[in-house]
Amino acid sequence: MQARNPLLNDNRAPIDYDSVTLEHVKSALDTVAGAYENGLSQVLEGQQKQPSWYGLVLAMDNVIADLQATVFATLPLANKGEAWHAAFGEGYRRAQRLFMENRRNKPLHALYQRLATDESSLDVYEKATLRRILLEYRLAGVHLDAQQNATLAQLEDDINEQIGGFYQTLDETSERSSIQIEDEARLQGVPQRLRDLMARQAKDAGLEGWQILCNERNAKAILEFADDRRLREAVYTAYHSRGVHSDEQQDNGTRLQQLALLREQKGQLIGNTSYAQLILQGKAAGSVEPVHQLLQTLAQKLRPAMLKARTALQGLAAQHDLDAVQPWDVRYLQARKQAMSNEALRGYFTLDKVVHALVDLAERVFDLTLAPCSVSAWHPSVRSFTVRQEGVEIGMLYLDVLMHPGKQDGAHTIAVRHRRRDEQGRTHGASVMVVSDGEPGLGGEPALLDHLALRKLFHEFGHGLHILLMPATNHLLSDPDRAGSDSQEFFGKFLERWLWNAQYLADISSHYLTGESLTLAQAQAALANLREAQLEKCAFDVSMALFDLELHSSPGDGKSIQQRLSECRERCGCWPLASFEKPAHAFDYLVAGYEAGYYSYVWGEAHAIDVFTHFEKWGLFDNRAGKRFRAAFANWANAKPMPEGCEEFLGRPMQIEALLHWYGLE
Repeated sequence: MQARNPLLNDNRAPIDYDSVTLEHVKSALDTVAGAYENGLSQVLEGQQKQPSWYGLVLAMDNVIADLQATVFATLPLANKGEAWHAAFGEGYRRAQRLFMENRRNKPLHALYQRLATDESSLDVYEKATLRRILLEYRLAGVHLDAQQNATLAQLEDDINEQIGGFYQTLDETSERSSIQIEDEARLQGVPQRLRDLMARQAKDAGLEGWQILCNERNAKAILEFADDRRLREAVYTAYHSRGVHSDEQQDNGTRLQQLALLREQKGQLIGNTSYAQLILQGKAAGSVEPVHQLLQTLAQKLRPAMLKARTALQGLAAQHDLDAVQPWDVRYLQARKQAMSNEALRGYFTLDKVVHALVDLAERVFDLTLAPCSVSAWHPSVRSFTVRQEGVEIGMLYLDVLMHPGKQDGAHTIAVRHRRRDEQGRTHGASVMVVSDGEPGLGGEPALLDHLALRKLFHEFGHGLHILLMPATNHLLSDPDRAGSDSQEFFGKFLERWLWNAQYLADISSHYLTGESLTLAQAQAALANLREAQLEKCAFDVSMALFDLELHSSPGDGKSIQQRLSECRERCGCWPLASFEKPAHAFDYLVAGYEAGYYSYVWGEAHAIDVFTHFEKWGLFDNRAGKRFRAAFANWANAKPMPEGCEEFLGRPMQIEALLHWYGLE
C-alpha cells in the first residue's frame, strides 16, 4: 500500500512537514495539476446546458484552491537545496501557465458570462465574484482573436526573458561586488554582532577576515555604523551600482526600458490603453489619475521639507568634521542624532515578547485567538498557531521570523489557503505563512528586533490578518490578492501604526538583560529620531512610485531610465544622484509583480494613517473600533472595494491631511 502524501490532505489537518520528501513534492504537484485539468474538463462538459453557481464557480474553486495550496505549501521547502528549488519552480511555472490559460479559455468564459446574466438567482457576494471573474478575463485578453493571441504570447515570452535577464544581471553584479576586509580597525563603530556576521560570511566563502556582502543587511550595517568614511563610500558605491553592466544589452537600465515598451504593447493590445491604466483597472484605486494626483501632491509637500532636512544635515556634518555631505554620509549622520541608537533600542524587543504582543493585539482588537500548537514546520524556528474566531477554528498561522540556512532575505506573506465554502457546504480554513528576516540570537542571547525589523514583522502580520479576517465565502472573494496590491498594503501599513505610538512601544518593551521597559520619554525620543529618517523614506517611495507609474504610462516619450528617475527624485527633494548611482537598476519591484503598482505602499500608508487616527482617539485596543474596522474592511470580503470601506469607517473619503500632519508637511 502506497504511503499517503502529506502534502495532499485537503486542508483537513496541518501538513506534517517533517515527513515530506522530495518525491512527495514532485508527486503532489503533478497530482493537483492533473486534478485541475480533469476538473476543468468536467466543468466544460457538464455545465453547457445550464451553468450553475455550484457546478461552475464552486467546482472550479475547488481545483484552483487545491492547486494553489499545494504549490504555496511547498514554497518554503525550496530552501532545502537545488533539487527542491527546481521541483518547486517547475510546479509553480506549470500552475502559473494553467491559471493564465484559465483566464483566456473562451468556452469557460462564456459559461461565466451566461451565469452572470441570471442576476435574480445570485446574492450580493455571488454577483461580486462573477464581476471580478469577468474583469480578470477581460484584463487577461480573453476577447483577442487567434492572431492577437499569438502576438500576446510572443510579448509575454519576451517580457519573461527580460525579467529573467534582470535577475541574472542583478545577481551577478551583487555577487562580484562584495568587499573583503583584512584589517578589523576599518570596522570601527560596527557592532560586534555584525562584525561576527561578516566574519562568518568570509569563512563561508573561504576567505580570511571579514566579508561585506552586497546586500541590504550588510550595506545598512556599514552605512549606519562604520566610522571609516572611505569604507562607507566603497560599500555605498557597490550597493548602488548593482544591476549596472558594461554590456548595454545586459544592463538593467536597458532591460527596464525594454520591459516598459513591451508592457505598453501588451496594454494597447488588450485594452487599447497604457499598461499602467490596464493594471490599475484591477486594483482598488481603479485608474491612474487619482494615484498620480496623490503622488504629485505629496511630492510638492515633500520637496521643501527634504531641502530643509538636507540643509540641517550639512550643519551636522560640520560638527563631525566632515566636508560636504556625500550620499554615504547620510545614514551615518542620521544615526549620530539619535537619542537612542538602533542597536540599543533592539535590546528591548525580544522575539518572544514581540510575538506575545502580536497575539494580544489580534485578540483584543480583532477578536482572533491565536493558540500555539505543536505541529511540524519546515524549520524548527517556525512558530505555529491555530486561529479561532468566536470559538470556531478558522485556520492556521505560521510565523517564520528568523533567518535560517537557505532562506532568502526579505519579508512576505503567503496565503496558502483562504477561508471558503465548497459546493458541498464544507467550510475550509485559511492557512497563512508570515515570513520575515530577523536575525537569530547568538551566544546565548535571544533573538532581538530593531524598529525596522519590528515594522517588517507587524507589516506582514497585517497581511496575515487580512487573509484570516476575510469571511468564508469562496476562493476568489476571500483572496486579498484579488483586492489589489494597494488594498493589501493598506493592511500591512495599518498594523505598522501601532509601532509609531510611543506608549504602545514602551508597553511591549522589556530589555533582554534587565527586564526593564522603555520609559515613555525614551520611546518618544526614539520615535522622534526615527520619524526624521522616515521622511527620507517617504520621499524615496513617492519618487519611485512616480517613476514606476510614469514609466508604465508613457515609456516611448524619449526619456532614459536615469533621466526619468532623476526628474522624479528632484520633484520630491531627494538627494541628487551621484554619477555611479543607479537605484532603478536594482529596483526589483518592477519585475516581481509590482510594476505600475509600487504606489501601493504610499496609497496604503495614506489610508492607514487616516484610519488609525480613530484608534488613537478611541484607544489602541478599543474593541468597538476593531469591530467597526472589520465591518468596513473585512466582513464584505472583496465584495466591497477598499475605498468604500474606508469611507464607511471614517464617514468620509480618505483625506491626505493625516499623513501630511504625521510627516510634518502641513
